[in-house]
Amino acid sequence: MLLNYFWTGIDHISVDGEKGIVTVIGDVDPVLVTNQVRRTRKIVQIISVSPHKTPEKKPSDEKKK
Repeated sequence: MLLNYFWTGIDHISVDGEKGIVTVIGDVDPVLVTNQVRRTRKIVQIISVSPHKTPEKKPSDEKKK
């Protein structure tokens, strides 16, 4: 089923009703998100698509010998 495939990569969804913005975070196809939102008869505009940023690990301080 397409709907189950659609939800598999999503980590977080937030909706700002006042601004009319839906934010989707995760590994998901932007075309699928666009199609799902258009089914609600809303105009869709993708603002940005970027890879998920993972926190960088700081190198541990090694003792000098």
